[in-house]
Amino acid sequence: SDHVEPMANLPTLLAEADAALPEVKLVHGTLPMFREAVLASAPELTVVEGELRTGETAPLRPGVLSARAWIKQRNAACENLLTRWAEPFTALAELCGAEGVTTNQAGLVRAAWRTLLENHPHDSICGCSIDQVHKEMERRFDRVDQLGEALAQTNLNGLAIEVDTSAADELAVVVFSAATRAQSGTVEVMVPLPDHAAGLALVADGEECPATILRVEQEPVWDGPVPAGIAEMVMGMISGGWRGTHLQELSLDEGGETPHIEAQVGVAPPEDPDAIASAQEAIRAMLAGEPAAVSIHALREPMALARFCARDVPGMGCKAYAVRPLEASA
Repeated sequence: SDHVEPMANLPTLLAEADAALPEVKLVHGTLPMFREAVLASAPELTVVEGELRTGETAPLRPGVLSARAWIKQRNAACENLLTRWAEPFTALAELCGAEGVTTNQAGLVRAAWRTLLENHPHDSICGCSIDQVHKEMERRFDRVDQLGEALAQTNLNGLAIEVDTSAADELAVVVFSAATRAQSGTVEVMVPLPDHAAGLALVADGEECPATILRVEQEPVWDGPVPAGIAEMVMGMISGGWRGTHLQELSLDEGGETPHIEAQVGVAPPEDPDAIASAQEAIRAMLAGEPAAVSIHALREPMALARFCARDVPGMGCKAYAVRPLEASA
C-alpha cells in the first residue's frame, strides 16, 4: 500500500511461509515479474477497451483535476521554471565558466526539486486534503519559485556577459530561449531611455525590430534628510555601484539650511568623470564638518519598459540585440 512504509520483516515472513507450505512457492517479486507470470499462465487474454475505472473495488477521486485549480497552475509553473530555465541554464553556465557563477550549484537545484516533490503526494496535488495541507503547499511553491528564479537570473546574467555584444554601440539586450528549436516571440525588457529619444529599436543581424514603449519610470534610490553618518553610508553605496550601476550625475548644494546632494545612477559610465570626482571631493569635505543633517535625492536613470518581437532565437541559446534610440515612437 502507498499509505504505509514497506514491511521490514516481509522477506522473513515469506521464507517461513514457504517452509510451512511445501505445495506452493511464494516469491517476493516485482511488477515486471508479475506481468510475465500472468502472460505465461494465460497466453490468450481478452482485450478490454474503454475507461477501466469503477467504484466497486476501489474508491475514486472524481473531479480532482478541477479541485483547487491554483495548485495545478502553480505546480506547472514551478516545473517549467526548473526543467526549462533553472536546471539547464545552471548546467550551461557552469560548463562555460560564466562570470559571477559559483560552481557546484547542483545542491541548490536538488533542494528546489526536493521541495517541489513534497507537494506531489496524490492527496496533496489532487487538492482533496484539508485546508491546512494546501496552505503549507503554497509556502513550498513560494520557496521553489524564489530559488528557481534566483538560479535562472544568476546564471542567465553570467551567460549574457560571455555573449559577444561588440556590434552594439553602447547597450545590448541578450534574449534567451528555453525551447529546443528556434522560436520567435514577444519580449518585454527594461532598458535605459537615452536623452531626447522618443522611441527605441532593437537591432540584430542587420534587422531592426521597433519596440513599443509601454511605460517609462525613474526609480528612487534615496530621497530625504539623513544624519551625516548615514549620508556617508548612502553615498558609499551609490558610488560603489548600486545594483551594478554607475554614478552618472552628482552635485552638492550648500546654499540652504541643510546641504543637499543630487545624484543619478545608471547603466552607462558617467560622461564627465572629472565632474563626478570633484563633486565627491566637495561632499567629503562637507561631511567632515559633521552637519546636523544632509538631504539626499538620488534617482536611477529613466528606464523604459519596451516590448518587441525577437525572431528566430536559437533553441537552448540566445540572440544579442543592440539598443538604438529613435526620434519617433514606434
